[in-house]
Amino acid sequence: MLILSLCMFFLVPAAAQDDLCTDGALLFREDFGGNDPSNPRVSLTPVPGMTYQQRNGDGYGTSTGSMGSGRYIVTKSGYCNGDTTGWSLPGTDQGTHRSQWYIQDDHTYPDDYSRGYFMEIDGYGGDNRFYETEISGLCAGTRLTFLAYVANVFTWFQYDWYTRNRGPVVQPCLKFVLTDPETGEQLASQETNAIPFDESLPAITDWQYSSRWHLVGMNFTVPDNVESVRLAIYNNVTNGNGNDFALDDIEVRLCIPPIRITTDDVICRERPVQLRAELAYPYMVYEKLFYKWWFSPDNDQWTEIADATTDVLSFSESKPPQQGWYRVAMATEGNLDQTNCRTLSEPFLLRFSEKCIEPVHQSFDTVVCDTLLPLTWRGYTWQEPGTHDITLRDIDGDDSVYLHLTLDTVRCERLWPIIVNKYNWQLLVNNIAVRTFFPERVVMNYQWYKDQQPIPGANEDDYAEQNELHGVFQMRLTLDGGETVWSNILYILTTPEEEPTQVQIFNASGMPVNENRAAHGIFFYRFIQGTRVWTQKRLLP
Repeated sequence: MLILSLCMFFLVPAAAQDDLCTDGALLFREDFGGNDPSNPRVSLTPVPGMTYQQRNGDGYGTSTGSMGSGRYIVTKSGYCNGDTTGWSLPGTDQGTHRSQWYIQDDHTYPDDYSRGYFMEIDGYGGDNRFYETEISGLCAGTRLTFLAYVANVFTWFQYDWYTRNRGPVVQPCLKFVLTDPETGEQLASQETNAIPFDESLPAITDWQYSSRWHLVGMNFTVPDNVESVRLAIYNNVTNGNGNDFALDDIEVRLCIPPIRITTDDVICRERPVQLRAELAYPYMVYEKLFYKWWFSPDNDQWTEIADATTDVLSFSESKPPQQGWYRVAMATEGNLDQTNCRTLSEPFLLRFSEKCIEPVHQSFDTVVCDTLLPLTWRGYTWQEPGTHDITLRDIDGDDSVYLHLTLDTVRCERLWPIIVNKYNWQLLVNNIAVRTFFPERVVMNYQWYKDQQPIPGANEDDYAEQNELHGVFQMRLTLDGGETVWSNILYILTTPEEEPTQVQIFNASGMPVNENRAAHGIFFYRFIQGTRVWTQKRLLP
């Protein structure tokens, strides 16, 4: 006798998978639990809404044990449902020594046999209802998706043997039926296509693996005057061989994309802040969308934020945000307060960054003679005059302090190569060079400079000190007519020569600050030009 599945006729086409709102706001999920590895391998807790008889797992993990039509088991890995002792014995009659079902994995945690229950069913057929649940708090006009994941667990070789010896094998097929709980009126129904065998598992030992999961489901728009629907899932086949399947992750989703809150990476006190409600993917609707924002200091007690009705929540310097948790909901008009009619973000924690340092706009205007370049400051070195913008970074590498450094290098006065000689710790002007360059001019005045400062009384063509000379020396000559020229610069240093201009920074405790780091607080800047040293105190907010 030929036995056919009802769904082979495709009387009502199944919803296309890409038409289902698989990422919509989740209203209900039945994943059957078992998500902790410490949970037993087989659950003995009945599934609410099941009309089939639960099998307690006797024979599980042994070579024997069968389910029987109209029974189910809740497990972390597939039930053998048969004798597997003969699989490795050559010449064994595979009709009596085989596993009927795959050692299936859980859909929620694929390839992880330590977590996640799914339901495995030996179908009874006869268009029999086996699962039922009710969804309440719905809004008229909202679009829902009802879906589930199904796997055909009847092994390929079992199918081949049954086909040759017992006739056609029935592939599982389901039907979703929605009714009004108040009146019992059927509101909608949808048959799935037949759930096929996994043709990628034809080898003799592939019963030890998992059959492919298939997404099935239907879309539904809530009619007027309906606030609840009852979902029933039917085993939509006649009785026969096969009809064995696994079921997991039964879901009801609202066809509005998930929503999340985004903002800038660093949030600083008393600066403008925007929290943005962003949808996971574009959403086209003909009705205006409304938003509502909430705040909670502890992610427990929530308070609605007044006048926050758009997708952007803005704060200003005069009205800064509070540090704490924020949530946003989106829905069409009149549905914002209905839990099952809106999309709601996960709580978003807004906290002020510890990295925030107010920008310091500081100008250092330095006028030096050409021969005093290069200038070294906090690890930077410049060979040419000009304006330089400097960014210092805090300990985490974030931009924090911005400085504006101006090097205005000029010719102090006309410079001639008048040689200053050092002789036994006495400085002498090379008067022969002076007469060579200015044969008809008279030197009216000599002025010696040490570390860029004039030396009082040092107005002769030679200069000496009681102790050994130490410093940076230069001579200025004033000729008749008032023209002034400068000699070369002579460095007399007892230690290795340092950069002509340096800046060092110390914290309030007197400890040096790393050149590549900046922070906030009170700091002391030590400026060094030759042997001249001076200090300034600065506050970095």
